[in-house]
Amino acid sequence: MKVLIAYDVVENRRRARLAAYLQHFATRIQGSVFIGTFDEQTLQEVIERAEKIINVKTDQILFSPQCRN
Repeated sequence: MKVLIAYDVVENRRRARLAAYLQHFATRIQGSVFIGTFDEQTLQEVIERAEKIINVKTDQILFSPQCRN
């Protein structure tokens, strides 16, 4: 499935770590926006790892599945 990933991370070091991690799985289309194609297992792994990188109190990340058409 195709997924749009967008984030807002306050701290530069965490932001850089998250971007570097996401670049292994998706294509950057804007500064803090990526798009990629994932199977369900890989997507779940990416979500879990990304949530460990960010600070859930100050940062946000959105995984938005895109329709096939």
